[in-house]
Amino acid sequence: MNISSRGLVTYGFDMESELFLSDDAPLTFKTDGKSATGSVLVCEGFGILIIIDRDFGEIVSTAIITVEPWKLLEAQIEKLQSLTPADKVAWKFIKEGPHLYNDGSIDKIDKGHEIAIDKIAKEDITVIWGPPGTGKSYTMAELAIDYIKRGKRILMVSHSNISVDGVINQTVELLYKYKQIELLKNGKILRYGYVRDTKLSDNHDVVAYNYALDRNQNLAEKLESLTLSKDKLIKQGMKYSKEMDTVEKKLKKCRTSIREKEAFYASRANMIATTVSKLVVDHMFENVKYDLVMFDEVSMAYVTQLICVAMYSRDKFVCVGDFNQLAPIAQSEAANFLKRDIFSYFGIIDDKGIS
Repeated sequence: MNISSRGLVTYGFDMESELFLSDDAPLTFKTDGKSATGSVLVCEGFGILIIIDRDFGEIVSTAIITVEPWKLLEAQIEKLQSLTPADKVAWKFIKEGPHLYNDGSIDKIDKGHEIAIDKIAKEDITVIWGPPGTGKSYTMAELAIDYIKRGKRILMVSHSNISVDGVINQTVELLYKYKQIELLKNGKILRYGYVRDTKLSDNHDVVAYNYALDRNQNLAEKLESLTLSKDKLIKQGMKYSKEMDTVEKKLKKCRTSIREKEAFYASRANMIATTVSKLVVDHMFENVKYDLVMFDEVSMAYVTQLICVAMYSRDKFVCVGDFNQLAPIAQSEAANFLKRDIFSYFGIIDDKGIS
């Protein structure tokens, strides 16, 4: 499968065995003696969808895809090695985490949107649990809007692009509902990275890629011109010509310039939303702190991952998820430790279920 999208190309493949790879995990792609770079769009079961920066045609019969998920772990290790008491939220997560939970009956735990908002205002670290459809994204969107209105900075992350898109869509819908559309202007809220939601992908206010192109018409025009040149060469049967190689190199340089503009605008946004994988590998996030950090789908997160994300928080860290959903996946000697999610780390649940 081959779908042109924002100057990039998407391919889907069936695999002989199941793989579990994070969205946005970096990869290299090789076929016919040529290579490209890209990332995992989604990997589920025996199927993988990737996005790369070079077009190899409608059908690719044989290819070598090299994904190095350990690089994400190496990035976590590097981040953790820089941890100091100055990272007060992450430090508290490590030192006090298992002692922060309420050990009362689940039936007596406070429930509801307003209770959650109030708890977040009082605590440095808050865990919000709820099954699908209980309004977790709504709560995150409301919280983000409150912080944006107060001029604060927010980082929202999740494992999947779908989850990130969902929270941004909810935030946009609420701002339209409240007639506060001005908060969507001037790059205050930006979705950084690859957008999977079709409706959101057309939004030019909150999608960093669209926002960057709208404000850099020279790059937009160059991308369009090079894409047309590429299509023309293909129609002329010159897909493997020197002329095509020249166009591909220019396209790659153009995409790099666009990504640099995306990062520039995202670094100035009040709210930025992206995947955990992109957070740990993108240099834009180095030495940056946010007033509020929200982590969705935390049941899938390694404890080390949670600590790394908490290090980006200056004040508040909110973890949102459901312990009945997919747990962290690990296949190594450290699997017993890596498979512990935040709910077991905090003692909210144990091997027998809810504490």
